[in-house]
Amino acid sequence: MEYDSKNPGSNNPLASIYGAIVGKGFTVKVSNKGQVLEVKCVDELLNSVVSKLPGSEEQKKTFKATLSESFGDDAIKSMVNQSVNYYPQGQVKNNDIWENKYSIKTIFPMEVSNKLKLLGEKDGLLNVDVQSTITSDTKDKPANFMGFQANVKLNGDCKGTVNINKETGLMEKGNLIENYDESFLGIDND
Repeated sequence: MEYDSKNPGSNNPLASIYGAIVGKGFTVKVSNKGQVLEVKCVDELLNSVVSKLPGSEEQKKTFKATLSESFGDDAIKSMVNQSVNYYPQGQVKNNDIWENKYSIKTIFPMEVSNKLKLLGEKDGLLNVDVQSTITSDTKDKPANFMGFQANVKLNGDCKGTVNINKETGLMEKGNLIENYDESFLGIDND
């Protein structure tokens, strides 16, 4: 699917939603150690998207609640965290390994454990090997998919490399492959 904000066209059923995002934004405050400290203005962005949807106010309210689970402040904070929270506790040299863990808060929460290894530096970019395990199990709290309740059990891994700009500390590019085994159990419609 394609969307061009300069020529949105009417053939794209999501054009009004995408159009609601144009010119909007949110702010993320990150510490110099890669910890996400604060997220601002996500709710305004979600309100803009929901206002463009067809349907009743009750339907819009339900859709916004679902969007908030995947794209609200906590979800955005956890997603940005995965892109910036890879710093080791101390200095590292080539072939040093460090580990970290974090949670991704979406419709169903995921836990990620990373093992990172500094492979080297070239042209101001730090080349880092990434080996991750990803799990989710909602047995205690079923996930809500637009009124459908489901228990999700997910196991996976992610392997590849990322290049981190030594000056800014930001990830510039990477090549990661994710593999998952997933189960959706006990789907009920409320």
